[in-house]
Formats: sequence, structure tokens, C-alpha cells
Amino acid sequence: MTTDSNETNETTNGLSVLQLRPCLLLAATVSRHGGQSYTRANEKRTEREDGSVKTDWETTKILSDEIEFGEAMKLQNKCKRELTKLGRHMPVGVIAAADKRDEIQAFRDEWRAAFTEFNSTARFSKVEFSMMIFEIGGENVQALEEVLEQLREGLGDLEKVFASDSPTSMRDVVRRMAGFSELLPERVATTLELAVKAAQKRASEISRADIKTTRIQAKIAAELGPDADIQAELERLATEPLTADIRKRTARLTELSQAKLVAADQLEEAKARINAAPIRLARLAVQPLRATPVEGSEEDRSAELLGANIAARLGNVQQVG
Repeated sequence: MTTDSNETNETTNGLSVLQLRPCLLLAATVSRHGGQSYTRANEKRTEREDGSVKTDWETTKILSDEIEFGEAMKLQNKCKRELTKLGRHMPVGVIAAADKRDEIQAFRDEWRAAFTEFNSTARFSKVEFSMMIFEIGGENVQALEEVLEQLREGLGDLEKVFASDSPTSMRDVVRRMAGFSELLPERVATTLELAVKAAQKRASEISRADIKTTRIQAKIAAELGPDADIQAELERLATEPLTADIRKRTARLTELSQAKLVAADQLEEAKARINAAPIRLARLAVQPLRATPVEGSEEDRSAELLGANIAARLGNVQQVG
């Protein structure tokens, strides 16, 4: 078998293998958020013969600015298409030949500028682009240490926003954490994924409770006016002669008042429900990782090395027969 000058053949367990040439790992994130919302109406529940319940509803997608939203989607899709031309996609990212370094650097600079320019004028839709570049098959200790530092900073920020009641802040930090778990030893990656899921769950619970509260307030405003005082209106109705209309009106306002109190309680409960243990565990798991071994360090042997793990996940060799 003929190979390039920088490739070598070996035999492992009876299989002929070919070592990968020097290459780069591109960990890129291309995302879009904002500019759209959804409403659900006309919910219909149907009980089936087996006792299960089928729920149908109509969903309406609302675009804050249709033209801007379309431009954001075009920018995101074009960036993804161009990214696929740089190399081969694998679970950990895009693998590209090392001699493409200048092309990759130009790509990163170009799309960083394009996304920054779009976000500077966009009112509702936002796009995000980030790319980390790693050398595979060679020593690049500084780059790996920088990745670990970014990961540690991200977990620190995640713990801070987790203690807050801002779903937007939590989701922003979660987006920054995308892609890290693929580069970590499996045990550490699992703790990181649990931390991210805990933040996503907390953000979702607060958002749902907040949406419910907003909907109840909207109903009250629609029936009584934007500056209505539902309790004052109930007190006023209590002084009126008890007619059928007054009785009906009182029942409706009482229902809305109770719904408002329940929604407010649920929102406060969601905000108060804080379990940051998964995030603290992730920080403890990541802390001992480093890009280079410390001779005789039990800590390093037990934690595994980030650089070695990247190589293991990529596969240093390719079976050819």
C-alpha cells in the first residue's frame, strides 16, 4: 500500500491501520435566537377508549420582524454551508487538514465580523458564531489549557446565573457551554451534561410560570382594562343589588383573582427552587483536568488528560483493511 510521506503504516491486532496526517479540529457553534414567539389556542382534549387523552391545538408562529428574521436565517444557513466545505464532520466537530490553517482563520474572522455586523443593527433576531481550533496529532498545550480555562469560567458563570431568576441569562451561558462535553473524558462530560440540563430545567420552569402569570394578567386587562384593580371591583360589586348579572360577574372575577394568585405563587416557587449541586459537581470534576501530565500525579491518572481524550475520541488511526 502506498502512502504519503507523512503517513505511516502499522499493524494492530492483525489489522492494517493508517495514521492520520496532521489535522485541525474545529469546534464551531452557529446559532440563532429571538425574533419569534408562539401562541397556542383552541385546545381540545379527547379521551380515547384505552383511557389515554389526546390533546389537539392550534399553534400560531409570530415573527417580530419578518424581514429581519429571514435575514438571520439566511446568514445562519449560509455560514453552516460554508463550514461544511472546510473539512469532514465528526461527532466532536469538523476535522480539516492542517495546511488549511490560513483558510480556516480567514473563515473565522469573516463570519465573526458578519455576525457582529448583523447583531449591531438587528432589533429582535440575534445570531451567534464561535469557533475554537485545536491541533490534533501534535502538541498544542497552550490551546488546550485555554479551552479548559474557558470551560472553568463558563461553569463559574453558570453557577452565578443559576442562583438568579433570569431564564435568558441561564440560556445564554448554556449556549456558551455547547461542544465542551465532546472534548472531555466521559466521566467529566457526564457531570457537565447534568449541570447544563439542570440549568435548562430551571430556566424552563421559571419561563413557564412567568408565561402563565402574563396570560392571566392579559385576561384581566382584557376584561377590566389595563389599570384594573380586581379586588376593588369585587368590593364594588358586593355593594350592588344581587342580580343574576352581578352574581355571574362576581364569580368570573373571583375565578380570575384566584388564578392570578395561583400563578404568582407558582412563579415564586419556581424562582425559589434552587439546586445548584449538579453545577458544583461539574466544577469539581473539571478542576483537576490539565493539558499536560504531571509526572507521578495520581490526580492526572484518574482524571484522564484532555489532549489524550481528544485523540481517543477522534481515533488516531483509520482501519483500511
